[in-house]
Amino acid sequence: LDLYMPGWDGPDIARALRMDNQSLGVPLVFLSSEANRAVQLGAMRDGGDDFLVKPIQPAHLIESVQIRARRYRELRNAMLTDPLT
Repeated sequence: LDLYMPGWDGPDIARALRMDNQSLGVPLVFLSSEANRAVQLGAMRDGGDDFLVKPIQPAHLIESVQIRARRYRELRNAMLTDPLT
């Protein structure tokens, strides 16, 4: 998500997604040119899992999203797996 988009901004979308239980586990990564750390942290408080600053190398963006998706899958599996089995 970017912070500044026409119609909706990223924090609005993040808040809406975090209100839906089915999307709580979706990793949300902000990608914006916003350099103000307070604004970045505010976006993360609104539901973002990370904040990356443009410009960014495509490989860094891909790896960052893959890491969060992998962590989510691991957490979900740990929560759904009975430790006794």
